[in-house]
Amino acid sequence: APPPLPSRLRVDVLRDAPPVYLVHDFASDEECEYMVNLTLPRMTPSVVFSGSKGATSTYRSSYSVNMVPDFEDETDVVTRLMRRKFAFAREVAEYDELVENEGQEPVNAV
Repeated sequence: APPPLPSRLRVDVLRDAPPVYLVHDFASDEECEYMVNLTLPRMTPSVVFSGSKGATSTYRSSYSVNMVPDFEDETDVVTRLMRRKFAFAREVAEYDELVENEGQEPVNAV
């Protein structure tokens, strides 16, 4: 199992409104390696949306993939990172009513 995160995280506020934070050591080295290995083989050209349709852009060169957490498996790395992200948003960004569950936006890797 990856090492536990420190009980206190170092956070830099990059912008107050809308809030943008840089959270140091949010994910462990092991979690990052897992996510890279999970996402790189599945990445496809990023999609742009026009109305309700998605299309590959002729001017964007990025690749991305959505990672959907398995809320039935609390040991799943994607699930742990998503729960940590939501806990941070509730506590630090003061989004008190934010709840992680089915139907939330997936974690996106670019």
